[in-house]
Amino acid sequence: MLKTMRRSKQLSKKNGWSILISLILVSIPIYTIYLPIMFNFYPMYNPSASFFTFSILQIIVGYICMIPLYSVLFYGYQESKVLTSKE
Repeated sequence: MLKTMRRSKQLSKKNGWSILISLILVSIPIYTIYLPIMFNFYPMYNPSASFFTFSILQIIVGYICMIPLYSVLFYGYQESKVLTSKE
């Protein structure tokens, strides 16, 4: 367990800030598109919107938006493993 924690610390030192900045940069366009769509279909702000439509749209858009975020995490982790193994 201690070895795993040391390995995690090494990976975070090498690539932690770049992954965090990448997540922020990917999140900005996602939420720029996501928020207006969701507020338009949110029944509390738009009385003509239905809760069912909002729920289905929330699931679809949420799934689509998570793909780039998880991709950044995955490729950042892979890159940090490569950088750490070279040393």
